[in-house]
Amino acid sequence: MPRSSSTALAAVALLLLLGACGTVRGTPAPRAEAKPSSSSAPPRSISKPTVAQSTTTTSSAVSSEPTGSSSPTCLPSDLRLAYAFSAQTLMQQSAAFFSFTNTDVRSCWLQGYPGVEALTASGSVINMPFVRRVPYPIPMAPCPCRFTVAPGHLLYFAIGWSPVSQPFGNTAGCETSGTLLVYPPNTTRQLTVSFSALLCPNSEAVTPVGPISGFYHASHSLK
Repeated sequence: MPRSSSTALAAVALLLLLGACGTVRGTPAPRAEAKPSSSSAPPRSISKPTVAQSTTTTSSAVSSEPTGSSSPTCLPSDLRLAYAFSAQTLMQQSAAFFSFTNTDVRSCWLQGYPGVEALTASGSVINMPFVRRVPYPIPMAPCPCRFTVAPGHLLYFAIGWSPVSQPFGNTAGCETSGTLLVYPPNTTRQLTVSFSALLCPNSEAVTPVGPISGFYHASHSLK
């Protein structure tokens, strides 16, 4: 074969080889490989804030309810009465909180003031009526509104008294309690709770029933 023909054939072969290599390099990656993996996009449920879920649960446990709702009133048999805690004495006035726990399997409501009567340790009635007002040591009290409480949750009320007789500042006429008889609002059957305090005349007070947030601002210490 003539040299010129061999040279031409070699040049054509080289061009074909270079063209084939360029085609391989320039092939784009398949579109499927460019998609992000499923792990980079978490499910929508994971992105929900935990705080919002907790707030919903708390608000549904105790809520203000309009008159005429479907929830029944809390009966004494639905409730467990217990001493909760005491407030610091202020202006020779003391206060203590008590709770009603809903022991039933359904929600119920309470509204207004409980009736309170004190007995001595021997069971004698202490003739000192509890009037409806906010005791001095408590910053505020809830309105006498209707509050619905879910099963296992609580509503509170507070009582106040003075451990000294006014205006003399002594203990004349005072008596020591041993038990409280408490009538849940709008009922005539009492619950009992042990409670020892020196009660003096004309100082006893009771608040409406409500959530603990109705007695204290969020920034106020309960201790």
